[in-house]
Amino acid sequence: MRTIKPIYLLFSLLILIFTACLKGKFSSPLTIKPGQVDSAFTNYFKKQSGVTAAIGARSLTLSDGRILWLFGKSHLNDFNTTTQKISCMANAHNAAMLFVGNTITTINNGNADFIPSNEANTWFTPLHAYQYYDTIFVFAKKEGGSIQNNKTYIAKFQFPSLQFLSIDSMSLSNTIYGYNIMVDTAVGFCYVYGLKNLNPTGQNDVCLARFPLNNLYSSWTFYATDQWINYAQNAIPITKIPAENFSIRKIRNQFVMITQDAAFMCNQGTDIYSNIASYPYGPFLNYTKIYTIQDKIGNITSATKQPTIHPEFTSNDELLITYSIDGFDPCQTTCNNNEDEPDYHRIKAIRVPLKSINPSM
Repeated sequence: MRTIKPIYLLFSLLILIFTACLKGKFSSPLTIKPGQVDSAFTNYFKKQSGVTAAIGARSLTLSDGRILWLFGKSHLNDFNTTTQKISCMANAHNAAMLFVGNTITTINNGNADFIPSNEANTWFTPLHAYQYYDTIFVFAKKEGGSIQNNKTYIAKFQFPSLQFLSIDSMSLSNTIYGYNIMVDTAVGFCYVYGLKNLNPTGQNDVCLARFPLNNLYSSWTFYATDQWINYAQNAIPITKIPAENFSIRKIRNQFVMITQDAAFMCNQGTDIYSNIASYPYGPFLNYTKIYTIQDKIGNITSATKQPTIHPEFTSNDELLITYSIDGFDPCQTTCNNNEDEPDYHRIKAIRVPLKSINPSM
């Protein structure tokens, strides 16, 4: 024991010295703050003229720096300055605004739809868009009529005037393409995501297609397990998503997808999730809850849907995400004397730290 004890003491001393030296070598565990409401950005949508409330919000940065915003069901010019309320019912099927710095302008012609209908008793809901030189292509879903429409529609607008030109349709194996669009100028392709046999309240298959940037109507190919094929009917879904609640954008060399629970009803569907992938076709991994929507009256949550990524507004390593709320019916009626609170039907904005989506970002 007399010969072992000095060695033991020396060894213990070395351990203490080594441990002390390690202190300060490694940073403390990273604390990531949760997603938070962006009140300043939410206030952009609190207008008393033009688009006073709307569902859905898609953004596109145009080549001259202006930012085009596209909306679905919208309230136009219906804000009552006396009661500070809007009409209970929306009066437009779609709308658009332009952001130029801090100036926001509604570009609908009066209360008319931004994308006009091409058939009686039908209308269009904008999905997403891209620009190619002097033309802006807005993909849209056709609604109304006696049957569900599963064609892909594309409305064309002249740039820079944003004058409506025409609308075309493509039949692509019962898949509505255009929910998310990503332009890759390096390879000359436009990637476009679609939903096959759309179920507005259930699970949907997401398919991916691409076409040459210089010719929307030529040479579409469709992703099918590690290859691009020529026939839409043979496309293989890359993932499933709830209802129409998904958004995919390329953020810092990663493809980020966010989804939301399916139900567009009060007291349902309030959680927003993220996934990441290295390629536009996935696989999408790291399924993470990044935010829980808090819009409530008492314990009743609003009807919410369509979380959307807006990468052009990323700042302080935080991603801007918008979502739509559309009242509290039937859990609680808020319409009185044909008027309702505008904030119950407006776009909401949140900021989510990139590191809560992917710690390596």
